[in-house]
Amino acid sequence: MKYVLRLDEITSDHDEIVINANPGLGTVVVAGQVTPDTYRLNKATLRVRERDVADKVEMAVAADEGIRLVPVPERQRRTSTLSRRQCSELGQLGRRIERHFGSPQDIEFVHDGERFWIVQSRPVTGLVSWPKPRKGTAWSRHSFTEFTPRPLSPLFETTYLPIMDDFMQTLAGEFGIVMRGTQPAIVTLNGHAFIRADARLSIVRLAASPVAWLRYLANLWRHRWRRTLLEPYALIVKNWKDLDTEHSSPARLWHGVTEICRANANYWRACMQNRVSGLIEEAFVWMYPLLVRKKERVPVSVFLRGHDSESARAERELHLLAKEIRKHAELRSVFVESSADDVEARLQKSASGRAWLSRFRDYLGRNGYQISTLDFMDPTLGESPGSLLARVTLFLAQEEDSTPRFERARQERLSAEAQLKASLGFFRRTLLSWMLGLLDYGLVLREDVLFFFGLGWPVVRRFILELGKRLVRAGSLDEESDVFFTTQAELKEMFSAATPNIHAAELKRNVQLRRERWKEQLRLKPPVLIPSLFRIFGFRMSRFMPEHARAGTGSQIRGTPVSPGRVTAPASVIGSPEEFRSMKAGGILVAPMTAPAWTPLLAMASGVVTDVGSLLSHTSIVAREYGIPAVIGTGVATRRIATASW
Repeated sequence: MKYVLRLDEITSDHDEIVINANPGLGTVVVAGQVTPDTYRLNKATLRVRERDVADKVEMAVAADEGIRLVPVPERQRRTSTLSRRQCSELGQLGRRIERHFGSPQDIEFVHDGERFWIVQSRPVTGLVSWPKPRKGTAWSRHSFTEFTPRPLSPLFETTYLPIMDDFMQTLAGEFGIVMRGTQPAIVTLNGHAFIRADARLSIVRLAASPVAWLRYLANLWRHRWRRTLLEPYALIVKNWKDLDTEHSSPARLWHGVTEICRANANYWRACMQNRVSGLIEEAFVWMYPLLVRKKERVPVSVFLRGHDSESARAERELHLLAKEIRKHAELRSVFVESSADDVEARLQKSASGRAWLSRFRDYLGRNGYQISTLDFMDPTLGESPGSLLARVTLFLAQEEDSTPRFERARQERLSAEAQLKASLGFFRRTLLSWMLGLLDYGLVLREDVLFFFGLGWPVVRRFILELGKRLVRAGSLDEESDVFFTTQAELKEMFSAATPNIHAAELKRNVQLRRERWKEQLRLKPPVLIPSLFRIFGFRMSRFMPEHARAGTGSQIRGTPVSPGRVTAPASVIGSPEEFRSMKAGGILVAPMTAPAWTPLLAMASGVVTDVGSLLSHTSIVAREYGIPAVIGTGVATRRIATASW
């Protein structure tokens, strides 16, 4: 068995003890081969405040030849390894050892049936400090922060985050939501974005402001959100899209950046409607077995895929472009024989290739604003179309009369619906038709609102990179992409002042230091909740966050299943848009999270596993659409799983 006394990895407070314990010898715990029981103790009182009893499958025992693994007896598998008294006893020993060495310790112990023996103690290294919020306040990685899986670029943090924070504060006031104190709604800790998790609904404020809730419900009626939220966003983007960036003043370019960012933040109202979509799906799953007898039922998962969303439309368009390639042997050979990096250059050499590229660019104009993360430092799908070209190559590798995956899912769903309706009487058939229609509306709504989230980012990136080019020409930056590692204040200073207070050498030094810090922060795994045991109305918030403390150890990885199925295939670990082209068709996509720009990769995958996410996340929606198994919220998949050799 193993005992660990250390700083709480979530808050870095000296107020928590964590114990891992498993029956038998401790070698399997140390080696990470099993998922042990976990106990969290209050360090001052030594009381157990959280206990996670694992399903213990194996344990190590002594044998003549050394150590061997044997099954854990059935009666012990779901039984706590330690009692509360034993946990307190270990806590007392741990506190004495920590006082002796003067630092947090990683301690190993055994219990011989009568008493504890300490067999090893070493200092805990590599701890990261996650600042503790004020009392009564909590920070979490949910809501829009799910779209920021990596550390934020300094320019995004100082430009977009204050805009989104103002919007969140306004939104909370409109909906009668109260947040304690004067702290912002959004903060960055070690470069990662967090949002307030201690908000509470005020009945008094709610009664005084019913308009926001009525507007929210009205936007659900017949896709009214497209007119009230999407059209204003699209209009602002259109007003700036054709601006001549080369001859526009820096002030003009920056005004465009901030105006589009405000429009994007306001569009988050539409993205909030996916919560209703989730309720619709949950209601259908609950009512379906009540309405349809067991022998008549079709698996619910069949009804959750093959819906006509914007992503499905884009997939059909891409498939039509691939069919055009099939008609030209010369163009087909370009795709089959070339890497994604060389395809465009080779297509440019022929008239038919240039014509196809023109249609492909039109496609990108309609769909290329898909984002991989919310940070505008990362390129949009249209700027790095390698994954789309790889998808075309995959289409070409299939049989000529093969049906796209989405279309197969759609045909299976429609066939199952028709078959089920034919087996029901008039009343049940009518009710089921209404339920299926509502389910279709909810699933399409949930995907469509996210599809347009990055609509303004191609324009924003073009404006910012133009400013970066000017700073490079002035000798203030080495590369135009360095502009993302400046701050809003620095940009304004460099362009607005006749004699800037920041010298070129200082700006370059700042950029270099921030790049290095960003790379360090990239290696961190931000906690999903700070503090980890925060409660609202007596309920621990961590219970509602699937990736919190659910990772398992060793070869076992736990998460939340969101799309059914079982598949065995090589893994493709993709951490960022720069790695999209390394995705292999038929592999299992392993990613921190997915956003609309990741859809081509999901279309190529046979399964998907993510570090973070929720039942309403993009991964959940698209995986069900394509009918591929998916597990989200593992917390550690990208760290534990390695890309396989193909």
